[in-house]
Amino acid sequence: MDILLYISQNTNLVRFKTLHNYNLCFINVRKMIDYLDIKEIMRALFILLLFVLNTAFSQTLIVSHKGIWKDHLVPQNSMSSLKKALDNGFKGIEFDVFKTKDNEFVLAHDDDISKVTTCSGKISNMTLAEARKCLIIKNTTLPITQLLLKNVKNPEPIVSLIDIVNALFFDERVNFIWIDMKDQSLDVIPVLRKLSNQISDNKVLNKIVINNLSVELLKRLKIELPQFKYSLEGKWGSEPLTDYKKYIDGIGITHDYISLNVGIYMGHEPLYKLICRRKRFWRYLNSFFQLAKSKAIPVIGWTVNSRKKIQKLKNMEIDFLLTDRIK
Repeated sequence: MDILLYISQNTNLVRFKTLHNYNLCFINVRKMIDYLDIKEIMRALFILLLFVLNTAFSQTLIVSHKGIWKDHLVPQNSMSSLKKALDNGFKGIEFDVFKTKDNEFVLAHDDDISKVTTCSGKISNMTLAEARKCLIIKNTTLPITQLLLKNVKNPEPIVSLIDIVNALFFDERVNFIWIDMKDQSLDVIPVLRKLSNQISDNKVLNKIVINNLSVELLKRLKIELPQFKYSLEGKWGSEPLTDYKKYIDGIGITHDYISLNVGIYMGHEPLYKLICRRKRFWRYLNSFFQLAKSKAIPVIGWTVNSRKKIQKLKNMEIDFLLTDRIK
């Protein structure tokens, strides 16, 4: 990718070239001095500095989605799956949480755990002690349904968020922790406040981004718990590509990051528009990334397992990308 930038109409071209994530910058300084005064030289060097800083920190961070579980040796959203992710070199981890009736978070993708554990019922109707007695015996193989399930070779009990905090959040190998908080009620506010007090370490708090679907909840959280960072997600995930006002204009008010479904092309346009849907999606995505970059808005994409597609998104410089891959 070549980026060309003219300093003024009378000057030599300043050329930036990015190759394999290393920045090679060429400036004909003598000719610049011949044509420019000192203010223009300083302006050119400042633009160069911004470019170098932007590209230096624009590499995609690959995030382990629910930990490493695709081999079905251990459950999704478990202590073992997340530990395996770190042991396999992941710097970012993601997991889902639900709130119990005694106001504790536990790791689970769905409130009703009847099909995937040894228990019947919903987490929201259980205490933490009751939820911990439930063994996870099946993994879901599709993100939005429990219809396709796979037996787990080594079942584990449902784990609480505070257990994950104590075991993994202070690990120096972790740079990014994305918590997909499924509850959308204001009842989560005191639970998150307690979590913040339990962590207290600003270095660890800065690693955490909390994801949610509710604009109203996120707006309250931004006011009451600004020590956390937040991401906004659409119902189907791809809505940010076309609903700019809600997702772009809400930065700093309701959320800090944008959560984007880049695995399945749903939410950005009506389902009946099937012809050339994929091509339009990538065109929308390219425009969206350019807009987000221009406003310094981080984007979290989910969930992609194809090596080719992962590389394509890395080339587009998405900030964070979730995957179920083991490596």
